Amino acid sequence: MVKSKINNIVSEMGIDFYNSIFVKKSKRYFKRYEKLYNRATELVQSKGTILELGCGTGVFAGNYLSKKTQDFLAIDFSNVGIGIAKTNYPHLANKFKCQDIRKMNLKDWKSGNVIMLELLEHIDEDKEILKNLCSGIKVIFSVPYNEKVNSKGYPMGWPTHRRSYSEIVLRERYGNLICLELIEKIEHWFLVLGRRL
Repeated sequence: MVKSKINNIVSEMGIDFYNSIFVKKSKRYFKRYEKLYNRATELVQSKGTILELGCGTGVFAGNYLSKKTQDFLAIDFSNVGIGIAKTNYPHLANKFKCQDIRKMNLKDWKSGNVIMLELLEHIDEDKEILKNLCSGIKVIFSVPYNEKVNSKGYPMGWPTHRRSYSEIVLRERYGNLICLELIEKIEHWFLVLGRRL
């Protein structure tokens, strides 16, 4: 197996940064994710409750997931993001919760799916989050695909990305935690379906 360099780039951004992004960009910011969200929705199994981690302003849960099932919970650490989600989707307000996923016991989530779209590349504790999932749980997640890097090897995409992903990096970083059943390239992302080992 070819070994690859995994770059940790900048300091992980805190809640104030994400709160300001959510206030500025609210709905229009997420239009670019449409193909990714549609395909992720197709992969969701509707048996059991679905847990979305890092839901931001609730666009995936409110516009896509809710058309497939009402049995879900969407979580983000940004009170501003959750507030926008509850305002934009008032009929689903009880489905959105403000909580730091790094402090949750995710092993209690034993059925359904765990969804993490555009989350893992933003946090230092990505592997710890995956380790904290219940063995056998279905996992759907996305990470950016082969972002351009500068001359020092750092991603030039979104300034909060902690690392850049190729398929090799994806398999090396998460393959011992998740049985990677499907890896699809959708525009700028890898969309991954698997089960926690």
